[in-house]
Amino acid sequence: YKFMVEAFLPERMELLLGQQPVQELWTDSQSNLKLPVSGRYLYGAPASGNRLTTKVVLKPNRHPIKSLENYYFGAEDEKPPVMFFDHDDMTLDEQGLANLDIPSRWNNVINSPFTIKVVCSLFETGGRPVNRSIDYNLWPQPTLIGIRSQTKLEDIISNSEVSFDVIKANAKGELQTQGELIATLIKER
Repeated sequence: YKFMVEAFLPERMELLLGQQPVQELWTDSQSNLKLPVSGRYLYGAPASGNRLTTKVVLKPNRHPIKSLENYYFGAEDEKPPVMFFDHDDMTLDEQGLANLDIPSRWNNVINSPFTIKVVCSLFETGGRPVNRSIDYNLWPQPTLIGIRSQTKLEDIISNSEVSFDVIKANAKGELQTQGELIATLIKER
């Protein structure tokens, strides 16, 4: 489809989420997300009294650790009790600041890493929003099991021998050695 843009209105506000510069963020199943928010107009005035809305989205993240990106972590069928929710609206203070405290609705997640995306919209006086998002990695246990096939999964044939690499790692990607692992392999078609 072709369309013509008749007018472009650039953003007039800045919305910052979290500590700046933003680093990789991690949380566990029991912790609330605490997120500082800052809003200001681009001409310098704080966005005092402006409305802030927040939406939270959870999605599975089977490869949360960059240094171990070939490993699958977590249970394929684990789901959080809620995949999407709205947080209460708030108003920025006189300095254009607020602190989001998002209660854990993922405390039943015990075996699988998830990405928690926090999407905030800061509204101008006329109602136009500026949208920003920030991601948290949910790592529900001190350590999780990761698995990597040494063969491409689509190349495995029936009644053949298959080799896997299995690791136990923490959220920093550090390998752990304590404990035992009992595994059962089931391939569904």
